[in-house]
Amino acid sequence: MLVVPSETGVQSRTLRIVGMFVLDAIVALFGTAILATSFSRIVSVHSIAGVIRREWIVSIVCAVFVGFFMYRTWRSGTSKWVWTIPTLWFIFGCLVVLASMREHSVFAGSSGSGLGNFWIQLSGSDCGSGVHAPGCRDFFVFTIPFVRAVSYSAGAFLSCRIYGPGLVRAAPRNVLSEPGGAGDGHRG
Repeated sequence: MLVVPSETGVQSRTLRIVGMFVLDAIVALFGTAILATSFSRIVSVHSIAGVIRREWIVSIVCAVFVGFFMYRTWRSGTSKWVWTIPTLWFIFGCLVVLASMREHSVFAGSSGSGLGNFWIQLSGSDCGSGVHAPGCRDFFVFTIPFVRAVSYSAGAFLSCRIYGPGLVRAAPRNVLSEPGGAGDGHRG
């Protein structure tokens, strides 16, 4: 006998997976930001370079922590794949930066290598020129979501390796309602 899965069963499973992916992505990006903001207040810095350094460190540490415990709580395999969409966004940002560097390379002179300028645009180093500098904006728009998502997925992967994939606690058995148990009137 051939069993064909019902269309509604496939649709509900797909909807559940997409929903969990979206929820994981929201937690990875915004949950990490909320946690990072709390820790950022503890460590005071007095320079733009210090702010950028703190952003890198706190984003990575908080995202790994959140990813680890969210996987441990939900056991959702989608948390290990959250990095995919922000990585595509980051690649898009890299292409935008490369295109803008190509357009402005005639006027830039020989102030540095192309790779060095590329790194300045995406690493947050350009924030030293002010928070409205294009490189500072690119850092917060493209790099930070990428760093948080990759770190979140790494934390989820680590949690999966420690706790195992898809392990769910079994519900306690009700001995009184089981056949042959104490509650059905049968004696063994």
